[in-house]
Amino acid sequence: MKKGDLLVADIPFTDLTDRKLRPALVLVPENNDHDVLLAFVTTKMDKRDLTSIFISRTDLTGTGLKKESLIRINRLITLNMELVQGRIGCLPPSKILEMDQNLRKLFVL
Repeated sequence: MKKGDLLVADIPFTDLTDRKLRPALVLVPENNDHDVLLAFVTTKMDKRDLTSIFISRTDLTGTGLKKESLIRINRLITLNMELVQGRIGCLPPSKILEMDQNLRKLFVL
């Protein structure tokens, strides 16, 4: 897995009561501990904020996503690769650039 890849992972709810198989975006690839840093992906457009990345119908090709989506850069999770089911696609280069810009915004870098 590399930065910008989209994958499907078994992601726990934030209150840890359950988990669900969901798409996510790789921000930092797998490390020596077999962990990966991911951003949540949703189709709920009301969750959009200043750091979200909108994936329109024209952007879907190659991503593996089935619907217009938001990548929620402000919703991050570190997961062990054992919870990753597999890669489904990759963001286009223009969206990877937007991801980098939005991460700088989020962390005030």
